[in-house]
Amino acid sequence: MTLLPFETICSEPNNLNTNWDPEVGLWYSPGPGHTFAVQGLERVHIGRAAANRLLNAAAMNRLDEIESTWVLKALRNMQDLDPDSQTYGCMRWYAEETKVDDTNAAFFIGLPLIVIKSQYSEQLEPDGLEILDTILGDLQTWFVGAVYDHPRVYYPNKFLGDLVCAWLLLDRSGNEEQMSSVANEMLKSANYWTEHGWGWGEHMSDGYTGVCLNELSLLLCLSENLPEPVRGAYTGLINDLLTIEDIYGGLPRVPAVRSYAFTNSPKHQNYRDIVRDWRTEEFMAQKDSLNLGHILNNLDWHNRVAPRKPQGTHIQIKCFNNNFAQAWLQDDIRVGSLSAFPLMPTAEHNGWGLAWQSFPVALWKPEGDWGFLQWLVEEDGSQRAHPAIEWGSAYLNNALSEAISPPIVGQTYTLQHQGNILVLRILPATDMNWEMAADQYRIINNHGEIEALSQKGNWSQLLLDYEGRQVSINHIDLMDLHGPALQENEFGGIDWRVTWPNKDLQAPPANELGKHMLIGIWGISIDGKITSAPELIPLETVPMQRNPEQQPYVLKWKWPGIDWHVEIDPLSPNPLKRSLPAEAAYDFKLLKELPKPENTKPLGEHIKRTMHLLSTSTKERPNKVKILFYGQSITRQDYSREIIEAQLREQFPHAQLEVLNPAIGGYEAPRSLLTMHHTLIPEQPDLVVFHVYSGEEDGTYEEILRQIRTKTSAELICVTHHLDNYGPEIDAKKDKASQLRRELAEKYGAELVEVREEWREYIKMHDLKVHDFLVDKIHLNTHGGELWGALQARHFQVQPGTPVEWEDKVTRIDLRDAIPSTFQYNHSEWNSGIDGLSTRGENATLTIPFKGSRVDVISHTGSGQAEIRVDGKRPSELLSNWAATLPSPTPFDYRPAIMRVMLHGQPIKEKWTVTVESCSDDGNEFSYAVKGSVSGHQGSGDHTGNFLSDNGVIELRPEWFTMEHVIRIKNEPIPTPFEITWEVYPMLVDVWDLSPRPDNPSGQTTLIQCLPHGEHELEIQLVEGALSLEQLLNHRYSTKK
Repeated sequence: MTLLPFETICSEPNNLNTNWDPEVGLWYSPGPGHTFAVQGLERVHIGRAAANRLLNAAAMNRLDEIESTWVLKALRNMQDLDPDSQTYGCMRWYAEETKVDDTNAAFFIGLPLIVIKSQYSEQLEPDGLEILDTILGDLQTWFVGAVYDHPRVYYPNKFLGDLVCAWLLLDRSGNEEQMSSVANEMLKSANYWTEHGWGWGEHMSDGYTGVCLNELSLLLCLSENLPEPVRGAYTGLINDLLTIEDIYGGLPRVPAVRSYAFTNSPKHQNYRDIVRDWRTEEFMAQKDSLNLGHILNNLDWHNRVAPRKPQGTHIQIKCFNNNFAQAWLQDDIRVGSLSAFPLMPTAEHNGWGLAWQSFPVALWKPEGDWGFLQWLVEEDGSQRAHPAIEWGSAYLNNALSEAISPPIVGQTYTLQHQGNILVLRILPATDMNWEMAADQYRIINNHGEIEALSQKGNWSQLLLDYEGRQVSINHIDLMDLHGPALQENEFGGIDWRVTWPNKDLQAPPANELGKHMLIGIWGISIDGKITSAPELIPLETVPMQRNPEQQPYVLKWKWPGIDWHVEIDPLSPNPLKRSLPAEAAYDFKLLKELPKPENTKPLGEHIKRTMHLLSTSTKERPNKVKILFYGQSITRQDYSREIIEAQLREQFPHAQLEVLNPAIGGYEAPRSLLTMHHTLIPEQPDLVVFHVYSGEEDGTYEEILRQIRTKTSAELICVTHHLDNYGPEIDAKKDKASQLRRELAEKYGAELVEVREEWREYIKMHDLKVHDFLVDKIHLNTHGGELWGALQARHFQVQPGTPVEWEDKVTRIDLRDAIPSTFQYNHSEWNSGIDGLSTRGENATLTIPFKGSRVDVISHTGSGQAEIRVDGKRPSELLSNWAATLPSPTPFDYRPAIMRVMLHGQPIKEKWTVTVESCSDDGNEFSYAVKGSVSGHQGSGDHTGNFLSDNGVIELRPEWFTMEHVIRIKNEPIPTPFEITWEVYPMLVDVWDLSPRPDNPSGQTTLIQCLPHGEHELEIQLVEGALSLEQLLNHRYSTKK
């Protein structure tokens, strides 16, 4: 947890009366204070610090050492007791204030007082207890009113504090009517924070996340009557925040929102690690801070929250307005960025905002190096900056310009790929009274050696060496004015600064276009020196008046870790975006500019796990990703597969990517529902891209979605129909069918590609006709294929998300972090450590209870073999482990002669043959004989009824044979006899072979799959050699989104 500016570390830690002022009845602190009334005082008396010291003394059972009643009287005097006042019941922050200025004082003082009342009231004198009850009674009035009248839900630590205090006080007083109303507000607020990325982003603040965790912890631990829906929602909130603490490894967040690390490198401790009995000298050194660790530990806090998650490598976290924070964490360095800043422009005011206390692009090293981008202006000899130069002077004077309203706030837009960040920086206006304005990369406490400083045209590069790791800082001047200059700063570091003097900020004559904004590009790479110069290609724009610095470009730039291909348009709502699809990935011949997506949700919102696996793949640790395209002839034309695969292989070269396209032409939903048991479900893909026709009236389209959800853990993309030339009647039917696909995509949590409406807009944009995209009435020509693929490809975007978002489907258990207590194994036969779980004895057995349907293991070392058992059986003894290949086609066509083969009983691995002995000219009447390569002759069947083989393994039905369909298409009879064949095979084997496989660099192997969803037990028994298990993936199939 991180200390906030108002929390102080005191000298004489064991002396509770340090700085005691008997005239006021409070302890004093050095000034100045943070509100206008006390900004010039050398000494202040802080109500928050006093309440915290009271609580800490009580926790140490030392309340009798201080004048607690005097302190409570002084706090009572700091409460607004005017019944006509709008802040009645609220607290003043300082005793020196005459009116309430910062209403946050209410919950910062109220929370420790509520804990004292709940846990330590017996230590108070009777008079002191009476005063405390009076204070809390009037605070209840304030908090309930604040919840109803001032619902600043976008301000998390503030409104959460008000909600928690209101509830805990109502819980104490028993006002059921008000409790019901506050509970409703709590549910609405929880939904807002979940849906809108915690408002203005305090989940990305080391310090204010701690405040929110204090509030949530006390709510869940102290409340006796919290309704279960509220308890569930707020347990989810606390677990979400703890997950962020965990995936950052308990170390500082990058990027950072609401951080005060202006002059020193940030330090942080995972909140989990402060929940312990630490009533020590260390504890008392922070006696004016809210120390809840001992109290929460005694209230069984650890058993109320989710277990600790392992540290992440590639982190994406949802923020407000569909923005996200992204970070790349390595042992020796971490870099992060916000996709756009400010997150919430309406939060920026001349007197206050987030820009002065946020670091939208940041770099941190364990040695204390702290790098960030910073806007800087100078006026009348004094400087102001975003983020600020230091806290004291900025809190009350944080705007870059006081003269201009609304305030001037710098804009930051980023693209990040692993440890590479491309940044567009725009200062949208300037103040002519500034003596200068600057944008700089500041490093505090720098340990890097300046290895090179170069400039080529408008591109400059600063190369820093950190004992073997080269970090490249780059700047591109888009204004043809100034490159950055290097200088030392007063914080043990350097500033690499681009400066615009006053003459560059002056307004031009009325008839001239001048500089209405300051703009530049920064690039940060932790992968070493960039040797290729950037290529800026001006874009043609629609006729409009633009200043020179507002020129849009395409930027092509090769870095060690990525080839950037992006569009830059300062006047666009999205000024920095990847050019999708990249020219380098697919050679488009005819495709023109795409229309704006119809989707209201961010592209890629429902394929976060797939994109997470792709984007976190490294050369050393690739992730296995399987994508399957499922559909009919439009999918079989393969444009979407080719374009998307090319794009993904270009963008994520280290991923172990497998792409399949088993689409069958003419197989509308009813037929695709049958063949999916051979071509889709056994493959167990990570993502299915799905488009078929029909299935609306008989429900087979939805049934395919349900089967994908209940028999795989795949994410899902649903595609609406493109426009064809069958005429208005069919067009209307497909409009209706596409609407059903939209509704079902929402129902099943699928990514929706809105091809139909975007196709119409594309035609309108470029003055084309429907037939310009077709080779016949429906199938695509090159232009149509490129459009079909490109509209789908642009959905493959990395959106904010952490594994906790898809844990209902796939949970990753990292055995390198800890071995779950549910695992059963002989410790003398296994080693556990930073490399995971490995065998050291000949009789090593591991039993893993799990709830789900599939288990994968990831291992990069070991060369042994192990027998696998599930629920006491070999995989080969489980019917769910067996599958059949798609049966072979008729002599006339590539389509299967039988659409479905159903397995029963106990199959064995063998080849099956159906010999069609007779077939009528229309294909409706036929007869056949069946045999297995091992089982031998298994009987005969015909068109009059269902067939079950003599051994009870193979079931066939007349409607599954396709001779009639093929004859109708080809318009000629099928000669007989002819054979139809398929293989029956186990999807998994009984013995796991851990021998290294060059074709599986991810080290991921599926041990069991397609089990009925429920409780199971997996047993791994060493046969020979040595085993090593690093991670397990537990997959659960369900219909949940």
